[in-house]
Amino acid sequence: MDFSKSISFISCLPLLFVISCSTEDPPSNVIETTELSNFETLVSLESETLALPIIIKALNDQSFIVYDIGTNQVLKLDERGSIVDSIGRVGHGPGEFLFVNSIFIRDEKLYLIESPQMLAHQYSQNGELISSFDFGKLVGRSVIAPRPYGGVVMSNEIDNRPFVTSQGDLLLSNLNVGVESRYLFQLIDWENTNQLSEIGEVPEGSSFILDIREFRNEALNGDVPSLYKANSFPVQNHANPDELFIVYSSISRIAKYKTTGEKLWENDIQSIEADTISTRFFELMGRMSPENRTDLKYYSSGVSNDQGELFLVVNIRPVVIHKFNNTGELVHKYVFESKEVAPVLDFDFMNNRIIAATNNGEIRIYPFDYDKN
Repeated sequence: MDFSKSISFISCLPLLFVISCSTEDPPSNVIETTELSNFETLVSLESETLALPIIIKALNDQSFIVYDIGTNQVLKLDERGSIVDSIGRVGHGPGEFLFVNSIFIRDEKLYLIESPQMLAHQYSQNGELISSFDFGKLVGRSVIAPRPYGGVVMSNEIDNRPFVTSQGDLLLSNLNVGVESRYLFQLIDWENTNQLSEIGEVPEGSSFILDIREFRNEALNGDVPSLYKANSFPVQNHANPDELFIVYSSISRIAKYKTTGEKLWENDIQSIEADTISTRFFELMGRMSPENRTDLKYYSSGVSNDQGELFLVVNIRPVVIHKFNNTGELVHKYVFESKEVAPVLDFDFMNNRIIAATNNGEIRIYPFDYDKN
């Protein structure tokens, strides 16, 4: 196993009104931070088990699912880190995929989302295909300009992608060029393919056409480009199957909705990490040539627990996790001591641990007792 005030009193009359000689509690806006430093290496580089994992999903029995883009395989590993099964395979046939965008574990079923063929595949956890959903017939192929690679860390792109709810329904993006919509997503019944609701307000001033001149003018003026404002991804509220969090990844905002489409609350998130990410974006845009752009992303993934708390992975290095209470208040931060940890991880709340990949394809287990924070 691989396992670290002084108070100066200034004798100046105007400051006597604002400085106290007594020890005071920290300001209420200071967020407590826990460093994640202790870990066990479950899958080592020397084992050559994995090449480049970009998705990890924990299972309750301490096994887990990995999508290894290096070999283009979806693999099941046991509690010792050994491969015990594979899910699907590359191809164009039933249950086959070209590239996996997302993986969801719902009610003992496993779902693979792949955008190249615009299919969602449903499997049993032992890898048997149950059914496939052709969402391309409903939404068509999006022609919105793709996001450039500009992040400081490697993570799978989940913004505006299909999402499987805890009830097995499919949330599909409404965003496309030339199609105006007030809502980010439409909720579709998996069995009957009928629309159940529309969820998530499109931010005011959003645009879905890449005008590089307008994009640069907005960025150089210190504004979030209108092309990025609607970038978002859902997170299931595991305390209530009828609720979803919507994470606006380019404007540092989260909201909670019922699956009927009713908005419960919305919060803009202020943090040191958000300031760092936005400063970096505007500085990079100022140095780039007129025809280029970079990405602006505050959060790359998220999950909630059975208490309805939300955990979001920040697009920064070393990797930081923001913990929010069930009303959307940022209440705690976790930071990985090692810069080798990639934002490719999942929370195994049942076993109080985080399963995380490193930049070189190792898998680490970090103890994570979130109830204490």
